[in-house]
Amino acid sequence: MRSLVLSFAAILVSLSAPAYADSLLSFDLDSNIGYGSPTNTAADADSCSPPNCVLFSGTLFDNDTIDPYLYLNYITVTFSAPGASGFLTVDNTFSDNVPFFLIGDPSYDFNSYGDSPIFGIDIAPGAPAGDYTGTVQILGGVNGFDSYDDNDNLLPPSTDALTPLLNFSVVVTPEPSAAHLALAGLLGLAAWSGVKRKLWSSPESSR
Repeated sequence: MRSLVLSFAAILVSLSAPAYADSLLSFDLDSNIGYGSPTNTAADADSCSPPNCVLFSGTLFDNDTIDPYLYLNYITVTFSAPGASGFLTVDNTFSDNVPFFLIGDPSYDFNSYGDSPIFGIDIAPGAPAGDYTGTVQILGGVNGFDSYDDNDNLLPPSTDALTPLLNFSVVVTPEPSAAHLALAGLLGLAAWSGVKRKLWSSPESSR
């Protein structure tokens, strides 16, 4: 009876566990939290530069040792917070940096791509401050050129394009207001004027 119960429990665990072993691609982020702030200028989609673009780096690894080529066609980012719509968008870092394909044979150099920028998130002017959680999917296919436009989700827990995979967060902090910047400038100027006055009136300066 005990063995039957244990067998049934093992079946339940196997059914509920994510199918990581079946994933075609692994994606490890160096950090899943990034920080940025909006500016008065729109971010450049071809150049992820702070503070109005948050860059995420990591490693992509081809788990598929059967099919020779794993095509990395697209990246999609979906934010769970409605307030992110229109303010946070994925830029062109993935298409500009990440190779078009990886090779499943680990003896090849193209088996992985890592320690490099994978994708960037642009922050539009006027973006409200807050913590925005998003999900990444990398879409593609295997083998021949018929996979050029495939939209299968390559990341675990499955190859189902509707299954979320990788979560990350963008923490948007407010841009310093013009008034605060002007105040900081005036305080700095006042401090410097005080130093100059002190130096001018000191005995050492009159010699």
